[in-house]
This record gives sequence, structure tokens and C-alpha cells, in this order.
Amino acid sequence: MYSSSYEDIPYSIITDIVLDEKEDLYATGKIAIKHNEETGLFLMKLRPVCDYEVLFTSIQECYLVFPHLAVDSEGNSYIASYTWDYENPVTADAFQKEKQPPNHAQSGYLMKLNAAGDEILYATYLGGSNRDWIYDIAVDKNQCVYVTGKTHSWDFPVTSNAYDTEQNLQGEAFFTVINTSSDGNAQVEVSSYFGGSGYDTGSAIQVDTEGRIYIGGTTNSHDLPTTPSAYQKVFCKNSEDQYSNDGFFCVFDSTGNTLLYSTYLGGEYSDTLHNMQLFSNNEVYLQGSTRSSDFLHPEKESSEVSNMYVLILKPFEEPVAE
Repeated sequence: MYSSSYEDIPYSIITDIVLDEKEDLYATGKIAIKHNEETGLFLMKLRPVCDYEVLFTSIQECYLVFPHLAVDSEGNSYIASYTWDYENPVTADAFQKEKQPPNHAQSGYLMKLNAAGDEILYATYLGGSNRDWIYDIAVDKNQCVYVTGKTHSWDFPVTSNAYDTEQNLQGEAFFTVINTSSDGNAQVEVSSYFGGSGYDTGSAIQVDTEGRIYIGGTTNSHDLPTTPSAYQKVFCKNSEDQYSNDGFFCVFDSTGNTLLYSTYLGGEYSDTLHNMQLFSNNEVYLQGSTRSSDFLHPEKESSEVSNMYVLILKPFEEPVAE
């Protein structure tokens, strides 16, 4: 067991943690020297087995609402979230160097830091002319960054080779892949909408060793694209409730252009998908909440409160519920 505290930043919040291949622990979050007065974000690296701090760095004047974190095999750190701020740092090769107006709208934002945590290797905004949120980030062995979230922007930057280039009016999930392997020459590989005619939110993203892209989230679209082998091909049964929603889970090929697998996850009432973890045998652990009695355990009555679930899924095999 290991624990630590940092009294020098008493009002700060850790928002994400990652354990790398060497069992070093990385954490990121928001810095607030005084209550409700944010000054930036921080990155921390700890080596619990030796009980000492490897690095601590703060990035002043960089404002992110709920930073998410990924770490590559070389120890570079990737932080992504959303922001209202126009003055976050960007690099010369940024995909989008300026936050789009209007002032009150959120924009996605992501950055890459070197292994020492003292240099920003890549930083960019990611959004359109309305509200955009990044909710999760992943990185592969080639230092390609994968982000997902939700956009209300009709002009969210999608690529010509995208799976879906048209946004609906309710807000749609998206995923974007940026290759940051070459310093000073980052390239957007693919950026696409994903969803139906309702609202759709991407909340979790992973990538496997073959480059396939796994995305999970929540939808109330009755026409979300599903594949023939889907675990659940139709939206929740209680279609009279306009506020009902289901989780969704999908897999794209390495180009991001071909949908290999897509399914709803839910029952007669509201269900959501929050988190996802991919393992080496391509088992996917999905975690969310449900109020539906007929989702995983038909013998149980529907609840007025949400219950947590874990679903172990192999996209092309029968799922196992817990």
C-alpha cells in the first residue's frame, strides 16, 4: 500500500491517474492556490515502490476543467480536457492554434509533455464554433493520440476520410486521432462524428496493439449505427420517455473509417457507460450505471436510483455480465 499528500497545493484536485509499464504512477489535475482561484494544471510522477517523487511540474495559465491523462512507453505525458480560456499554450504545429468564438463556449484542448515534464512538445485546441468537450484520451505505441467527447459544433474539424462528416442538431460524439511522433510536424490522421439523430457522448476511448479504436459512451439516438453481430441492436424499450438513454460501445479499424462493431448497452430505462479498460486478449471491461431491470439481470426490478454495472465484453464473442 502507498499513500502521499501534498500540502503545498491545498486546494488542488487530482482528476486522473495512470500506472505505466514500470509501475510508476502519474497524476494530473487542477492547481488552486486559494479556494476557487485556479492558476493552472499540474503533472506528477511517483515511484511508489521506492517511495519518492520522480517529477512534479505545474503549467501556469493553462486552464482545463477536468484534465484526463495518458502516458506512452517513452514516458511522455498527454493531457486533454475542455476549456473556456483563449490563452492556453499552443505549439507551432498545432492543428488549431486559436480557440473558436464565442467566448462562453467550451473548446477541446490537448497537450503532450516530454518525459521530464519540463517541455510542451505539442499543444492544440480542438473544436468548432459551438460547445465542444473532450472526455477521454489514449495513446498508442506510435505516439498517436486518441480523444473522444461530445460536440455541438456543426463545423467541428472532421477529416475528408471520416466515417461520419455530418453533425446532428442535438450534439454528437466524436473521435480524433493526431500523430505526434514527429516533433514539430504533428498530423491529424482522422477526425469524425459518431452518432444518430439524438444526443450522443463519447466518454471512453482505447486503442489496441493492431490500431483498432474502441469507443464507449451514452446515447438517446434511436438510430445509432449498429453492426450485425451487435449484442443489442435496438435502443431502450421505453421509447415514450424522451430522457431515456443507453450506453453504446463501438470498434473502428485502424484507419478510423470502417465500423467493425457497434452495439447499444441498456434496457427499458436510463443506462450510461462511463469507463473502459482494454486488456491484451482484447477483453474489454465496461463500467457504467443502470436503472433497467432487463439490462443484465431480468429477475431484478427496475430501480429509481442508478446501480453500477461491469460488463466484460469480447466484441465478437458472447459478453459476460457481473
